[in-house]
Amino acid sequence: MSRLKSLVTAEGKWLDAEQVYHVNNPHTFTQAAGYLKFVLRNHGPILFRGQSKIYSNMFAGLHRGLQATSGFKNREAAFAKYLQEARQAKAFINNTPEYAHEAILQHYGIRTKWLDVVDNIWVALWFACHEARNLQRTASFLHFLRRRRPYPDNGTIEYAYVVLIQARDVMSEANSPGLWRGKEVELLDLRVAAPSVYVRPHAQHGLLIRKRNNPDLVSCDLKPLIVGVLRVELGDALDWIGSGDLLSVHTLFPPPHYDFGYRQLLQNAPHPPMALGSIQHIGA
Repeated sequence: MSRLKSLVTAEGKWLDAEQVYHVNNPHTFTQAAGYLKFVLRNHGPILFRGQSKIYSNMFAGLHRGLQATSGFKNREAAFAKYLQEARQAKAFINNTPEYAHEAILQHYGIRTKWLDVVDNIWVALWFACHEARNLQRTASFLHFLRRRRPYPDNGTIEYAYVVLIQARDVMSEANSPGLWRGKEVELLDLRVAAPSVYVRPHAQHGLLIRKRNNPDLVSCDLKPLIVGVLRVELGDALDWIGSGDLLSVHTLFPPPHYDFGYRQLLQNAPHPPMALGSIQHIGA
């Protein structure tokens, strides 16, 4: 049971049937997120992931849509091969450490074993208020649409969700800045692990988390790491994030003119198999 059930705020309430904490006020939204950071502080950092709905599981992109064990092994082998090809093609800026390579590919569109999270709750809410659209199955040409609030007279209520995920009992790796490891998970902060010529992770306050020791599909599910879910009516969420430049697609996904790491990936990264996605052209 989420610890949010015991939280008392001015304008929020725990909904037992939905297993979410519903908030009606931006101050309560901030307080609820901070509450779990405080009460669970001895067991690892709390990160945020914005979503337009709640899913029955939480797989990283590499493992989504799989059923059989053979598919799991084939997908992982395909990615390992692609990662090696990307290194040989000099897809990464020269001084980028190898332990950050997979996470960089994930952040720029390739499906990997990492799951994107953020440590800024307003960025998480932005993602909950937008939907990614693509022109093809590989999602190489991607754009984001702001979700539309329901008309007041149609009786429909839509929500934005922020999922709170804990990287349990992780410790900093002395020889790998920005990387934390525990028995169960790894957490990586690309703002520390990779040079700042990769601008997108900085713009999004982005980190990544993945399971360790995952020999099969079931063990890859990150849903057991969820410690709470905040729910906001979509209309409220859209009002709160507003339309400022710092929360625009152009800022959160800087174009290659500013993001040199993104530019090198677009120029040098090889084309992966369709199941692995692609380096995305955002806004195209």
